[in-house]
Amino acid sequence: MKSGNSIVLAVLLSFLWCAQAVGSNQGLHNPGIRAFHEATELYQAGAYDQAFDKYVNSARWGNKLSQFNIGTMYYNGVGRGRDAARAWAWIRLSAEREYPQLVMAEQEIWQELDETEKRRAERILRSELLPEYGDEVTLPAVRRYMDQRHRSATGSRRGGAAGSNALLVHPRDDVKQSGETYYRDDAWSVDAWLAQERAWFAELMEAGEPIVQFEER
Repeated sequence: MKSGNSIVLAVLLSFLWCAQAVGSNQGLHNPGIRAFHEATELYQAGAYDQAFDKYVNSARWGNKLSQFNIGTMYYNGVGRGRDAARAWAWIRLSAEREYPQLVMAEQEIWQELDETEKRRAERILRSELLPEYGDEVTLPAVRRYMDQRHRSATGSRRGGAAGSNALLVHPRDDVKQSGETYYRDDAWSVDAWLAQERAWFAELMEAGEPIVQFEER
């Protein structure tokens, strides 16, 4: 296996901007995006163990940026011991939606692995990660969660005295937003979140801006 490489972390400015863009409405209600922000703040503060745990929490809600960051931490040996095979498994999982930037990172790491490591990496992906963090599991869970919360929130609005544009604090989120922003349908839509995510990756590709880089250590 090659040595001496590190991946530029996906918690740098471009990914922070991504989280804000993708989460402009979704971040209000999508637990994976909220946890991504929290994890990133912990990482930047040097609390790597806590950041790792938060990224795992976010990954359970299908957040591909968090899944990539977990793989990056394993690859770089930050917050966890260096494990290139496990890094590949997480980054391959993050590339499940076939965003070219993430696919390229997965392929780069794959070339570093010997045959034994490749078998272990595939086993980790197949038996550990996909059953718990893959889109087939996580996206239905996010839909159920957000649909339930949406029904609860709109029910509260109908029963409340304040107008739909009043400033509010949702008791379960502690998120202050205007009613117009808080209740808008796309803020609760998983499909809108995925469309925003796809558009951001496509915009970066068109601009030729890399979000994944390998550096010599």
